Amino acid sequence: MKYKYSKKQLFGKKLKVPKDILKAVYSCTLCFEDFIRYELEDKVPISCLYFTDRPIVEKFGIEKAKTFDWELLNKSYFIKGQSGSFKDLVLNIDSSIENVNDELYVLAFDKIKPRDYSSRMKELYASRFFETSENIYNNSKYEKFNDGDVSLKDLVCDWELFKEKDLSYCLIKDKRNVNHITSSELKQFMMNFEKISKRILEHTDIYSFIREYSDLKDEQERKEYVKKFTDEILSNTYSNYRERIILSNEEYKEIFKYSSMEEYLKIFSEQNAHIIMKELETLSNDYVFESSIPFKNLMSQEALKCIRVYGLKNIIDFDNECGHFLSRNNCEMLKFMSTTYLWGGGA
Repeated sequence: MKYKYSKKQLFGKKLKVPKDILKAVYSCTLCFEDFIRYELEDKVPISCLYFTDRPIVEKFGIEKAKTFDWELLNKSYFIKGQSGSFKDLVLNIDSSIENVNDELYVLAFDKIKPRDYSSRMKELYASRFFETSENIYNNSKYEKFNDGDVSLKDLVCDWELFKEKDLSYCLIKDKRNVNHITSSELKQFMMNFEKISKRILEHTDIYSFIREYSDLKDEQERKEYVKKFTDEILSNTYSNYRERIILSNEEYKEIFKYSSMEEYLKIFSEQNAHIIMKELETLSNDYVFESSIPFKNLMSQEALKCIRVYGLKNIIDFDNECGHFLSRNNCEMLKFMSTTYLWGGGA
């Protein structure tokens, strides 16, 4: 590089730059961005650069250094007891690599909070970051996510808000995630169990549940693993010794993908369970869950007795055609009909 001024001229004649830049030149504390901004490449030697910028330019050259993400390079990181400068990290990258920024971003990816990403990184990794403003309703949740301060449990509880995002940084920072559950594993879990995810949160250690489920490769083993949990949930819907769980139709529907509906019905009435299951063979799989009568209301001696006599479909059709006469007020009339008109029939 040939410079416009010799060393003697450089320090004997002022450059046409602001005083603070001139001072930085004389003290060898000029940052690379100002070096380029004031077009000093052919006017001052790179020895005038700040000591952290100089090695980068010496290694990669001025033209290549111009393409670097200096907004990121000027940042430091501190994570899991380790701290450092991105200017030190970039020096570990092979100078022959064409796009140094790509390599740098891989190194920086998990070392700083998404809120502290450079402008280029925020564009590139938009799935890791929420834009925030005073007008956004979920602004505080967005800010916590951008800081990586949303736990796996919080992600599950607010899944609609976070499901499209890359959850990796939050899971890395979650101290309870000792099983190292990844973003892809959590998303796969929620794809399968979103409808009963809050039940899993309430009744078991979700971290262990996801890890053990994810580690099972055989599909049958996975089903058996989940069945142990869903059977336990079902047992809590009729237990006299524990607080009863009230499940929605959607939850029952999801649970019966693993547990047996027939075995569950037999708990309330073995004879009626057989009749209902036989009738359901002629109906769609989801018929009982899409009806106007909640599945939990069918689980009573009174309701099952009516179903045995009149048939499930007839009762549901009558309820639909008559303004939900039977299902109104927690199926009050369905139970009343059983005790009034079918008092002589045993369950």
